[in-house]
Amino acid sequence: MSNDLVKRLREVKDWWREPGRTAEQAADRIEALEKALREILSNNPIRGGEGSSSIKDIVDAIMRSSTIARAALEGKDER
Repeated sequence: MSNDLVKRLREVKDWWREPGRTAEQAADRIEALEKALREILSNNPIRGGEGSSSIKDIVDAIMRSSTIARAALEGKDER
C-alpha cells in the first residue's frame, strides 16, 4: 500500500463502525497485491519433477516478476 493509504488507515479510529472509503481502498489494494503475488508465483520456471530450466528462462521469470512487483507497489490510490 502506498504510504498515503497506510497513513490514513492508521489514523482511522473505530473503522469497523464506519468503514468508509479508506477501508474500501484498503480492500481494493490488498486484492491488487494478492493478484500480483499470484501472477509472480505463476511465473516460476522451475517446476518440480519437470527437469531443469534454462538460465534464460529463470532470468526472464525474475525480470517479469520484478516488473509485476514494481507495478503493484507503485499502485496509486484512487480518491
